[in-house]
Amino acid sequence: MPDDWQDLFNSDVAFRQTSVERTATEETLKTEDGGYKDYVVRPALEVKLEASEANPDTDLGLNWNILEFHEDYMIIDLDLADPEGLSPDELQPNNLVVTFWGGFHLTDGEYTVLNGYSIKTPIVRQIDEKSAERYQRAGAAMTYFTIVLLALMWVINMLMKGENMILFSLFETLQLVSHLVLVNSSMPGRLIVFLESFVNLTRFNFLAGDSEAQEHWENVFGGSNAHFNQTFDQGTYKFTGFARNMIPILLIYVGLFVIIVLGKLKDFLTINIDTKQRWLRINYAPAAFNAMMRFTNLVYFEICICAMIHMKTLV
Repeated sequence: MPDDWQDLFNSDVAFRQTSVERTATEETLKTEDGGYKDYVVRPALEVKLEASEANPDTDLGLNWNILEFHEDYMIIDLDLADPEGLSPDELQPNNLVVTFWGGFHLTDGEYTVLNGYSIKTPIVRQIDEKSAERYQRAGAAMTYFTIVLLALMWVINMLMKGENMILFSLFETLQLVSHLVLVNSSMPGRLIVFLESFVNLTRFNFLAGDSEAQEHWENVFGGSNAHFNQTFDQGTYKFTGFARNMIPILLIYVGLFVIIVLGKLKDFLTINIDTKQRWLRINYAPAAFNAMMRFTNLVYFEICICAMIHMKTLV
């Protein structure tokens, strides 16, 4: 921290959303305890939406609010009065522009961000909440249908003593299609919402609908982690930690490991027993280990993605 910032760092800070000019002003503001205090109001951030070249006169009615504010990142909520007015053309998009004012921002805790420095990013067309819920329900229904179909095909395949590689290929194709959002491709917002349930299916995320269970296992597997970025948030990868992104898969691995241990224990206790009971003569541990290897084949894609997210945060 620069030496001349120390007084500011030790002073009381109040944050508010305002539309003052881009110069510091002095104001007397009411405090939470009912008193009044003199503050220097300094401009900090300006968020605006640039019009698309295709529709330069369109007013989308942007309002924004800061949901979380931390030392190294913040989460901003954007509210558009006319979200359908966003440009659908990726070559002529609307751009979100964030400008830093006041000269009180640091990069890497050392270098000052220039006063008036702006960052710009294109934003995709939004969909309203009711439409999003409708497409989420449709995606969930198709996901359940896919689960039933895969399970039925697997049972028939086992009864016919067929090859499971076709089912593996079908599942892995579904993985690639549902993860297209991660390559930041130009996709309709409705399709992204529709595919969210399929992402949870291919990630074996059986905790997706139970927020309390999800929160419990998130605390067990590593506590609090920051999010990675918005693109991966849409792909249901909401954390930077490897274990937290892999919670359902790790729980399945734990269950398979317990079955292997119990199978080996059963084999050890019954090795010298001469019996005609079939369940005592079968060695379950090799079958459980084979199931673990096949499961690893299915989730190898997920393991690689979660590992790369974790390694990226270590750089």
